[in-house]
Amino acid sequence: MINRICIIGVGLMGGSFGLSVRRMRPDLDVVGVDEEDVLQKALERGAITERAKSLLDGVANADLVMLCIPVLESINLMEDIGRCVRKSTIVSDVCSVKMPLQKAAENSFGDQVTFIGGHPMTGSENSGIGHADEFLYENATYVLCPPPGMSNDSFAERHIEFIDVIRSTGSRILLMDAQKHDRIAAQISHLPQLVAIALVNSVGKNRGTDPEVIQLAAGGFRDMTRIASSTYDVWREILQSNVEPIMKALEGLSHEIDDLRSLLESGNFQAIEERFQSAEDIRTSIPTRSKGFIRPLADIFVFVSDKPGAISDMAGRLTTEQLNIKDIELLKIREGTGGTFRIGLETEAEANRALVVLTEAGYRVHRL
Repeated sequence: MINRICIIGVGLMGGSFGLSVRRMRPDLDVVGVDEEDVLQKALERGAITERAKSLLDGVANADLVMLCIPVLESINLMEDIGRCVRKSTIVSDVCSVKMPLQKAAENSFGDQVTFIGGHPMTGSENSGIGHADEFLYENATYVLCPPPGMSNDSFAERHIEFIDVIRSTGSRILLMDAQKHDRIAAQISHLPQLVAIALVNSVGKNRGTDPEVIQLAAGGFRDMTRIASSTYDVWREILQSNVEPIMKALEGLSHEIDDLRSLLESGNFQAIEERFQSAEDIRTSIPTRSKGFIRPLADIFVFVSDKPGAISDMAGRLTTEQLNIKDIELLKIREGTGGTFRIGLETEAEANRALVVLTEAGYRVHRL
């Protein structure tokens, strides 16, 4: 049974984890390991139920230890954790690379302690316990990496209590082996970061001859390079910990750029048009209604009249039928008339049921 959780690092991710778990599982004891002032704030906000006096004090009686600190710090603590925890304890993390932690856990824990790598695909530009949010994990993909050699079915059966704790944050679990996770993360997260950096620096080098270039760098350029403002402090350990997959991703991009260069030189604009069409098709298929790499929610579109209690009535009818709204968005509204809402549900079957329920109640509802 998981009755006691130790969160090491009660900042944005750790604090948000504590808040979300305690919202749904107030029965759990949650002890924090961090600086004293951080722990005091976390206690005041309700992210933890008690402060640990030390690492040993925090993990000694924990059923689950959550490493909510950077990659290298997590790795450096594993030997100490392995000496302090019980054999039944599960250790997990929230880092954005998985293989280095899995290898470190194998070296530090052996088969005495279970390590389950985790990566919630969510975050914020802010940091610290002051910015912790109990809904940060809501609808986010939460990648879990079963221990090496364990099938997904065996994992789901053996670690159902751990999975239930993660689900209590509102996350949507995706099981994936650590190597595959790091390969995908390199392509969709780490590579875009480096490309944004390279693009901004490439344009910035032209400021001497074309000083207006920065003034005109708005619209699409600004949108494409928003992440170039990320601090290196955040990215240093991520890049250091996933070098080989990132190098392969850069190599693939380099081939694409060389191909475009050759097509331009040869004047083969028909082939360039095909590249444009291919990119459009692929991008259109990317889920737009979920955080991270996972299937999108199943949507219905509902027109709701502009009158008191209308939204409550619509949501209440779904609740009565045990249909849980996972996401909601107001698409457009006309004052005095009403507005169209996009309602996201977990499955196609739930969306179809919601369509029937609301249609029978007199709502104008459709699906795309």
